[in-house]
Amino acid sequence: MYSSDFTRAVAIVLKAEGVFSDDKRDPGGETKYGISKRWHPGEDIPNLTIDRATEIYHEHYWLKFSCDELPWPWSLLVFDGVVNQPAAIPGPEDGVIEMLQDTVGVKDDGIVGPVTIAAARKRNTPADWGDFLSRRAWRYAQKSHQDLQRGLFLRLFKLQWIALRTFEGKEV
Repeated sequence: MYSSDFTRAVAIVLKAEGVFSDDKRDPGGETKYGISKRWHPGEDIPNLTIDRATEIYHEHYWLKFSCDELPWPWSLLVFDGVVNQPAAIPGPEDGVIEMLQDTVGVKDDGIVGPVTIAAARKRNTPADWGDFLSRRAWRYAQKSHQDLQRGLFLRLFKLQWIALRTFEGKEV
């Protein structure tokens, strides 16, 4: 039913997200498997199943942000980003999609369309992934509660490691 890239990516994200949390420092509030009540108010978060979380991820994140058209590991890096940080932000501040677009050298309009996808295919290197992840780290440093930053940075380091393993031709 799901593509192999989505299956790999969602397993990585689910592992990073863990189970139920209602940490007052987390702007998502009540969260399970990374699905937050703030962004999914119609969901029964405490009783959310992993299958339902996977469906939500596929429809509202993977497909919505064209991760299915991005090459691996860009698909993973962008997917994880839009799950964990704002996807697009109107105004001078960058969301994950604008970070991607700045990294691959296209106009940052907040839409993953044919131009962004083509540029990501051309700029699919360890240096580009590191640039993108450093932009995400900068946002964490600016916007995240200090007590949560270590875990958020660790998440980015793990993603970089997975991307590099891909570059070496090794599956993760």
